[in-house]
Amino acid sequence: MKKIVLGSLVTIFSLACFGSQVFAADEGIQKMFRVYNPNSGEHFYTANNNEKIGLISAGWKDEGVGWNAPKKSKNAVFRVYNPNSGDHHYTTSRDESNNLVKNGWKDEGVGWYSSEIRTYPIYRSYNSNAKAGSHHYSAYQNEIQSLVSKGWKNEGVGWYSLKQGDWEYGTKEIWVPNIVTVIDQPEYTTNDWAYTLYTFPDGKQFKSYHQIGTTEGDAEQQAITDYADKLDSEGKLNNVATRDVYKNVTHPAITHTEDRGSYQIVIDESNIIWK
Repeated sequence: MKKIVLGSLVTIFSLACFGSQVFAADEGIQKMFRVYNPNSGEHFYTANNNEKIGLISAGWKDEGVGWNAPKKSKNAVFRVYNPNSGDHHYTTSRDESNNLVKNGWKDEGVGWYSSEIRTYPIYRSYNSNAKAGSHHYSAYQNEIQSLVSKGWKNEGVGWYSLKQGDWEYGTKEIWVPNIVTVIDQPEYTTNDWAYTLYTFPDGKQFKSYHQIGTTEGDAEQQAITDYADKLDSEGKLNNVATRDVYKNVTHPAITHTEDRGSYQIVIDESNIIWK
């Protein structure tokens, strides 16, 4: 079950990470990350750091950088996925990828690009007994030879990378916002007049919301007057008790927002520094 989940995650990530456009020349440089699924035996390769992180969090093993690839070139490496086995295959041959798609594999477009300068090969080997991870790709011949000694088939060069070596992205300073809410006046509660309660000798009660100087509560006040006149005409109006009723009213805080951000140093992928 875990194997199916891991494979599904790769497919989900691929929809957002890859397109199908092919460019005319080597442009830029990017690290090609390599991760390993200990459940299926598959190695997976991606230029997308978020995709790599997602797979590692799902149980894949981080194996670092496999090679360096151009960000753009006219030589695309196509990526296809087998939903039945969870396997991925990578090839510069559109005919090969199309043939796999006809046989039920899913076309995931361009995974990355091969260098037009054919100096640094990425070797390809094949294990006919493996259901997933049947192909392995490496910049190192000794790794391929080790697999061949265990029964894998050497399939030569899969594509080409850029210069092998240790490098890192440069950095740049950017403003990172931090929007905070500042309280100018905190929330507070007051005990405000709500209404006046009139209690007549016969026990009948009326609420009056009338406030002097306003028309608010005029209807209730008129009803009280009318009832008082009725009792008075019947000789039953001895005494009317009145009581003011108060209620707690919460007043919301008065606030404003401020950007209390700061300048921070972040990775600049457009700046490659060779060590």
